[in-house]
Amino acid sequence: MLAKISSGKSVFGVLAYNKIKVDDDHATVLYRNKMFDSPDGKFSMKDCMDSFYPYLANNNRTEKVVFHASLNPDPKDKLTNAQLAKITKTYMEKLGYGSQPYIVLKHSDIKREHLHIISLRVDENGRKINDSYEVARSMKICKELELQFNLVPLVKGEREFEIPKPINYKEGDLKHKVGNTIKFVLANFYFQSFGEFKTMLEHFNLTAEEVKGMHNGILYSVTDEKGNRVGRPFKSSLFGKEAGYEALQKHFDASKIVSKRKRFGNSFARRLPNS
Repeated sequence: MLAKISSGKSVFGVLAYNKIKVDDDHATVLYRNKMFDSPDGKFSMKDCMDSFYPYLANNNRTEKVVFHASLNPDPKDKLTNAQLAKITKTYMEKLGYGSQPYIVLKHSDIKREHLHIISLRVDENGRKINDSYEVARSMKICKELELQFNLVPLVKGEREFEIPKPINYKEGDLKHKVGNTIKFVLANFYFQSFGEFKTMLEHFNLTAEEVKGMHNGILYSVTDEKGNRVGRPFKSSLFGKEAGYEALQKHFDASKIVSKRKRFGNSFARRLPNS
């Protein structure tokens, strides 16, 4: 099963998009969680906005308040509405949105029947829901759901996470390529130490160095075919907090927890080129 998550500023906008699908008979309401039910059970933008309003009214800091996700089971999975609802409920609970108001719509506008989930990234007190490593956690949850509900494992969906090519320092545009590589590695692999992280990066002609002092940091450098650094290093701040020292420490801790769960073993680690 493939999950795609996005954020947004306009609750009205994402609701309007789904309203169009409903009006064109390309989507139906699957179920609601902590939302007002319309008398006829149909999709109502007013009921959705009324349900979300108390949460939005308390928000005073989060700019992108919309949580919008699509769940895409394999077409071979012949699932009833009750099964789809249970899968979605479990997904939202595991991701940390189980207590949030959300509505789930089943879309049939493409061959692959899929679900859209609309919720908020702020709780009833206006506090932001923790979204650290959300993409990586979502991928792990999808693997767990495949096991729990005997779903067809994701295969074709692997293309959605195309493995970057090793960086060629002669081709230029290095900052962009380094950033994309770091994001890919962080989202798709578990590693329990800085050494393991560096080993992972080596597959992509990239290395990292810890800089410790008053403010700990990470420097990323492109390497040549022999592993020698070339060009100037890039500060982790250029690629966002997720590439920084503190975020990596959290990633190491999370990876250690996952490694103890023998049921899943290494099923979440993707195979690197030539490994």
